[in-house]
Amino acid sequence: MTKEEYFELTKKIPEIENLLKERIELKSKINKVNRRLISLSKKYKFLGMVVYPQANDDLLEENVKLLFKEIGFEKVHKVGKQLKREDLRIILSDKIILVEVTGTVNQNSSDDKTRQMTKHVDVEKSKGKNCQGMFVVNHENNKHFKEKTKTPFTKNQIKYAKAGKYTLMTTQSLVNAFMLVKTKKLSLSDFEKRICEYGVVEF
Repeated sequence: MTKEEYFELTKKIPEIENLLKERIELKSKINKVNRRLISLSKKYKFLGMVVYPQANDDLLEENVKLLFKEIGFEKVHKVGKQLKREDLRIILSDKIILVEVTGTVNQNSSDDKTRQMTKHVDVEKSKGKNCQGMFVVNHENNKHFKEKTKTPFTKNQIKYAKAGKYTLMTTQSLVNAFMLVKTKKLSLSDFEKRICEYGVVEF
């Protein structure tokens, strides 16, 4: 009796038949789970892209936008450089955050770059809006994220940010914060408060 013949003979035995049905159901469930995992992997791809080596600014802006939206902010808009304004605009219940996003191979960005969004903040404030700025950088973007300097801002840049009332952050810090919020170790409201602090904000 061949293996195939033996299977055909025994598959109708109730205890074997039940297990065969269960195996089919389990395979179906596993396939469904695998499809869901693939879908979620694509959904959260932005977490890798915001620290991706040598990602261009457009790619970086789009993925930082996705991070802010997925963390729980409903109104996040990509403004675009063609309008010569801020890269992103986050509209909260009580204020607007104007975000400048950039990548650089250097450890430090220039002073002018880190406070570039302040001129746009001043314009919005002149219209009576409650507004502040944020600078987000994927620094040393020719390195793996674990090899980067943790705080790529100079003492003067931190001093200027505190005096000018804007936030300095790295994309890695944003990823860390995202994971804290998603794993319920940090509330969205606390995250919102933290990113509105002046100077360097790290997670």
